[in-house]
Amino acid sequence: MKRLIYILLFSFSCLGFVSCNGNTAADPDEETPAGDDGNTPDENPSIDEEGPSDTDADDGIADGDEDIDIDMPDIDEGDDEAEEEVVTVSPEIVSFEAGEECVKPDTRVTLSWETENADAVYLGSTEVSASGEKNVRPFFETTYTLTAVNGSETTSRTVSIYFKEASTAYQTTEETFDAGGIDLLSSSGDGTLLILSNGKVYKGSFGEDFVRLTPNSSVSQWSVLAIDPVDSDIIYAGTTGRIYRSSNGGESWPDVIPVRRNNVDLAINTVYSSPADPEMVYIGFEGGGFVLDAERGTLDLISDLNTESIRRFASDADCVVAATKSDLFVSFNEGDSWSETDAANWGEIHSIDIFDGTLYVSAEKGLYSVSIDSISDPSWEKMEGLDGPVYQILVREEALFPEGIRGLAHFTVFSPFQTGVVYAATGEGIYRGLGDEWERVSAEEAHWIFDDGDPVAVSDSALTAIDRTIVYSNDCPNQPSAHTISAGPLKFPL
Repeated sequence: MKRLIYILLFSFSCLGFVSCNGNTAADPDEETPAGDDGNTPDENPSIDEEGPSDTDADDGIADGDEDIDIDMPDIDEGDDEAEEEVVTVSPEIVSFEAGEECVKPDTRVTLSWETENADAVYLGSTEVSASGEKNVRPFFETTYTLTAVNGSETTSRTVSIYFKEASTAYQTTEETFDAGGIDLLSSSGDGTLLILSNGKVYKGSFGEDFVRLTPNSSVSQWSVLAIDPVDSDIIYAGTTGRIYRSSNGGESWPDVIPVRRNNVDLAINTVYSSPADPEMVYIGFEGGGFVLDAERGTLDLISDLNTESIRRFASDADCVVAATKSDLFVSFNEGDSWSETDAANWGEIHSIDIFDGTLYVSAEKGLYSVSIDSISDPSWEKMEGLDGPVYQILVREEALFPEGIRGLAHFTVFSPFQTGVVYAATGEGIYRGLGDEWERVSAEEAHWIFDDGDPVAVSDSALTAIDRTIVYSNDCPNQPSAHTISAGPLKFPL
């Protein structure tokens, strides 16, 4: 259609060209001015009247049926060719694997991958090479995500690292005390021990030999002893009417403190050096108590405890607690004044201890506790789950769960969460627990327990160290625990 229009336009232009060259016919009704010869005046004498020349005819349109060649411009008809469509190839993850998928916590694992047709590849939220490997060391059961990207197309694949099943096991190491039965024990912070056996005093530590100390060779029977909780060179040994003190680990005993009242030698029940202030030493006897100022070497009678038979002391920075056979007395001014506090129905008291603001009473009927803040009007809590009498306890700062316990590893693997865990020496063995959740770690009866890196329980004939370890199974569960985490949110540009 457009080609026809161009031909018509060209034809009209040619006709106009002919008209412009005087080849149009005259109007018959128009008058022509007459010349002398009656013809049209010759106003253009230079024009040949014989008509156009052959050259003129060649420039115009010849009569007849001659073909006319016309060069026409190319015309875009629009629909001759369709636009070319762009096709995006989807990225492909050929492989994504872990060297091991069932491991112990904190084990190095190699992740490897291979991709194709990917503009970018991400492991979690970190961009990585299209193919490669990376060493990871998961502290948690972890799912890792690999994502390949090509334009707007993405594809992902995951690999999960599971932990082997873990359980707690307790290994015990026993050392017999060859000197005889153990009647009393006192320990210092560095693990040094004083043991009273058959009226004799021995000094040593777990795993090493014990040596006998002789504060006074004329004394055949010693009844009490104590070691400074901070400085193990300071040692006390007592017999009726006298306490001997050494400041060089028992090599010499120059200080002798008389323990008398009304010129009568007193039977001493206990000597206690305060961890909060080791210079303050408390002495309990039948009929009351004294405060020994070790720096001055003087004894001050505790008048408020007059007539009481004091058997135990315990203290922290805020208060001192004294115990008789079944009752408790409390002082908040370093022993200047005392008041009795309400007791629970616990039977005979075996020991008292203060840890982190809590008073523990180990007694014939179990283990009891109360906050020091409320001891003036106490509401005692009996810790259920302990069978038989409780003789002494140890409170240790340690992780609630061993490192690597599946599903709980996030509590312990960096040991950020530690708490006071109670070890109780009872007639039925050693128990470990917190609150009312207890597990028996040793079946042997124990009367004392102290901290030597590991808890060490002491019976009347042996010392037993308790090592808490983890035992791993060979298999991993089919499903991750509730605490399995992702390797991180995926973030990549689109």
